[in-house]
Parts: sequence; structure tokens; C-alpha cells
Amino acid sequence: MTGVGKTELVKAIVENLDLKDVFSSFDCGELDWKGSESIKNVLSNFSESKSSNPPIFLFDEFQFARSISRDGEEINFPESRALWQLLDNGTLTIHPEWYYHDRRVKDLIIELSFWLKQGVIIEHGIVSEKDSKYLKTKFREKSKELSPAKWKDFISLPKNRFPFNEEDLFVLEEASQYKYGDRTMLESRIKEMNGEQILGFLKELNEEITKPRTLDFSKGLIFVVGNLDEVYHDSKEFSPDLSPDVFYRNSQRLTLSQVKKALLNRFRPEQIARLGNNHIIYPSLNTEAYRKIIDLHLKEIQIRVIEKSGLKIEFDPSISEWIFQEGVVPTQGVRPLKSTIRYGLEGQIPIVLLDALSLSETVDVITLKYEEGNFCAEFWKPTKLILSKPYRATEKTKPYKESRKDDLQAITAVHETGHAIVLIDQLGILPDQVISVASESGTEGLINFESRGIISIDYVKRRIPILLAGFEAEKLIFGKEHVTDGSSDDIQRATDLVMKVFKHAGFGPEILHFALCVDDYNYSYHDFNHVENEAKEFIEKSKKRAQTILEREKPLLLEMAAKLAEYPKLSTKEVSDLVEKFGSIELISGLESKGFGYRNSLLEAIESARSARKKHHEKPSKKAALSPYL
Repeated sequence: MTGVGKTELVKAIVENLDLKDVFSSFDCGELDWKGSESIKNVLSNFSESKSSNPPIFLFDEFQFARSISRDGEEINFPESRALWQLLDNGTLTIHPEWYYHDRRVKDLIIELSFWLKQGVIIEHGIVSEKDSKYLKTKFREKSKELSPAKWKDFISLPKNRFPFNEEDLFVLEEASQYKYGDRTMLESRIKEMNGEQILGFLKELNEEITKPRTLDFSKGLIFVVGNLDEVYHDSKEFSPDLSPDVFYRNSQRLTLSQVKKALLNRFRPEQIARLGNNHIIYPSLNTEAYRKIIDLHLKEIQIRVIEKSGLKIEFDPSISEWIFQEGVVPTQGVRPLKSTIRYGLEGQIPIVLLDALSLSETVDVITLKYEEGNFCAEFWKPTKLILSKPYRATEKTKPYKESRKDDLQAITAVHETGHAIVLIDQLGILPDQVISVASESGTEGLINFESRGIISIDYVKRRIPILLAGFEAEKLIFGKEHVTDGSSDDIQRATDLVMKVFKHAGFGPEILHFALCVDDYNYSYHDFNHVENEAKEFIEKSKKRAQTILEREKPLLLEMAAKLAEYPKLSTKEVSDLVEKFGSIELISGLESKGFGYRNSLLEAIESARSARKKHHEKPSKKAALSPYL
């Protein structure tokens, strides 16, 4: 996923190994631009490097090198061919069309052949004085600026009749890769030849440079780095109210098989094979990771401040908490957090330092706290408080997370509590958070929980009451006439899920794949009115199940909603305490006991079948011998 330090890790490895001189980074989003920095040009320069170390390459933003479009069509992307060839076996074939000077040498051959056929004479690398027309094509600017008389005087000197101009010599130098030395040595070599020999030299040079060259990087190290949103579900969810730990646990379950399946949306199978099996699948950052990153940045600020000003600055834990609340967006990694530290905190430090240095008394220590929208700086010497001064904090998220204690928060508290209670009853798990004040626009509240269910009929039976519980909780507490429109998304999700599994997963009355609509021209079954009626009945039963649970747990519903009407969120521990105190015995005993164990069920079935077979095939024991007395 984005923002977890993939590129930084590679750069840190290179820096710590002191191999920056053999490191090259490519942004795969720019590979369609064939400039001087194209893969082949850069790698060609690497092959000429005199370093004894093999090269290290980083192909960053690799998701943009896709060869399959979003519509499933193949993309013709010539520049990426070099990349896939390199990833295949570590070698790269360079063809002549990649070089400007290869084409220019051909032009020189054609040009010189023409003039030699026209009778131009070249001896010892000097053009005959009578071949003024040829010389004018080579030194066009000079011939234009001189009068005919002066031009005649100019070419009368042998040094001005060299068969190649400055541009030609530059091309020959580049094409020969300085095989003949510098410019002076190249000129000396040409001055030993006549016209036909020079033409032969050009043809020999052209033959040499037009041969395909194979660059061998098989001993190099290649990092392929990219974002793969397809496997990080909820990656497009930018809410800072999401629990980092739920997202982290979900991301930890990602497998190489899932990654390769997701790569099929972007690359051909043979290309995925070239990426091999050495994949590092990054989890998202959890709360602990974010806290550590914040601490590291605060320590860096302390070091810089003492180095530049000689003052010691100390950060109260409230500063760390403010940064976390203001800057953490779990699906976007560390970038929003670093941005918050820069604009929110570091921007204030120079102002605080300036105030400290302008005081009449010398300040030794500055303590910074966060209090109600302000950074409060305390200036100390060393145990004496000289001054305490507030500085307005720039806040873009935190104010929207604070308790409003209004009607909307009360409605949301009841709604989200309904979801939470039915979640606990149906899935036997506690939510990570229950939120009644959300900072995301268009969202009033939410519950964070880790979904453990495999999609089965049993799971859908448990999931639908959870989705409908917000609506039923509002109806139970406020009355049917005062239910709000906040359940529209829940109702849509519940309907979508039931219709999908009934029509496409065989959970309905028949094992058929039903069309999306009657007019759909496809190979699905089109008569689905009875399926939709059964789906409707299923949703109705789920609604009644939610009602039954909430009526039974009404004391808990009221107490939890009361807390959420006062405070913006409840943690797992706080929810657990309320369940323990106000929940029914049935609710408490059901915690962690819900859900169907597929593996255990299979093992039990196997054991039962084996026992039955054993009993069936067991030989009857020998009859006891009859007593001689009978």
C-alpha cells in the first residue's frame, strides 16, 4: 500500500552499503517518455561504468508499467520491453536504433559516397582545392560569411580542407566510443587516408556500432516497488476515523497467492512469472507503529532545536496524542502524518524559539503541551516558570472529532450502539471502536471491527441484522415517527448483499445464476421474481432478529448510547465494561463462541466416518465354548 516506506527502505539499504555510485532509480510512470533517461540509455551508461560493484536498480511506481488495461485489453508499451527482458535473465540487448550517432554515421557514408562518385579527391585526409562545392556543403556558414575571393583564400590553406566539420567529428567520436583517442588523434588517423580509405573506415565503424550489444546485469540487484490497491481492501477509504489496528490485522492476512491474482489485473501471466516469488508484502501501519514514528520525529525536532539554538525543548504526551488524532489516515500510511508534523508543529517552533530568546531572563527549557486548540509553551529557568504562552494550533481534522453533545450526536449514538450490540450478539466479537462523532464529511458515526466471516448462508444471516440494527435502534428509542434517514446506506448494503448471494451464489431457492435485469442479454436465468420475494422475506426475518436482540438488550442500548452521546467514541475496553455491567447473560456468554468452525466440522465428520467404517468391518468375536455341563 502507499506511504509505508517501501522506496525509503531501498534507498536506506543503498546508502548504508555505500553503493550510491552504482544505484539508479526509475519512475515507471514516466517510462513512456523516450528521452535521454530511457531505460536502455541509462543502463548502457551503467555497462560502461568502471565500478567493481554490480549495479542496483529500483523500478518504482511499478503499477504504472501495466501491460493490461482496466478493460482487460493488452497495452502496447514498447519502452517496458527492456524492463521485462532485464527482469527475465538480467541481460539487455541494445539495438542501434536507440542511438542518434548510429544514424548519423550512415548519413556520412551516403554523403561521402555521393561526392566521391562526383569526382571529389581526398588525399592524406585533405580535400582537393578544386572541390570547392563539397567544401561549401561542409562549411556552409563560413562560405556564406566570406566573399568569393576570401573563400578562395580560405580553402587555399590545407588545414581548412579537412573532409569533416565539427559536428561530424563529434558524431565519429561518440560512435567510436573514443576508441581512437581524443579529437586530435582521430583527426590524425583520418589524415593518413585517401577518400576510399575514409569511406571504408566509416563503413567499418558503422558495421561495428550497428551490431546488437548485450549488457549483462545478472549479478545486479533489482528492486521492483509498487502499490497494489487491489489487495488492500478499503484502500480508497480516506477516513481518519478508521482504526489502524483493524486495517493492520486485515493486511497481515494477505498472501502471495492473493498478490499474484491481483497482479493479473495489470500484467500478463508470463510477466508475473518473471517477478518471481521474492515478494515483500507490506502490512499497513498499526497504532504502535504510528506512535513510534511520532516519537522519532519529535526526537529529531529536539535534536535540531538544541543544535541550532542551544535550547532544550520537551514535548508533553498531549502533543503526541494531538499529532496522532490530527494526522493518522490508516489507508494512506505515513505521508499525512509527516505533513501534519510539518505544518502543524514544526511551523510553530521558530515562533516559540523567537519568543524564548526575546525574554529578559535566560530560558533553559521549553515545555510544549496541547490544550483545547492551542499549543501552550512554558518557558523555564531551570525550575522557575518564567512565562506560559498559548499558540493557536492549525487543525484540519481534530475539531471534527470532538464531542458536540447535540441532537445529531444523540441520534448517531443510538444508531451506532444498535450496530455494536447486534454485532456482539451475532458474531461474538467486540468492536475496536464505536464512534458517534466522525471527522469524515458525509459520515456521522461508525463502528470499527474485524470481519472474520467467510461468506456463507450462516454468515449472511448474522450480517444482515447487524446492518439493519441502526435503524431498529432508532425506532426502539425514538419511535417510528422519528427514525432518521441515516440508515439509507445500511439498507442499500443489506439489500445488495442478500440479492447478490441469492442471485449469484446459490443461496436462494435454486442453484442458478440470475441475470441483473430482465432485459439483460446474457446466459443467466431471467425469471427471478420468486428469488427477489424470498430475498425480501429473508431481510424481513433479519430485521425481526435485530428487533428481538435490541429489545432484550435495551438496558445496554441506553447506557452505551448515553456514553456516546457524551463522548465522541468508545474503545473496546469501554464497550466490554458496559457489556459486562448491563448486557444479558445470553449476550455475554455468546462472546467469542459464534461462528462455524469449518475445519473442526470436517475433522469431526472424518472421524465419525472412520468410526462407522471400522465398526462395520469389525469381525465378530468367536463364540464362547459351550459348557460341558450343558
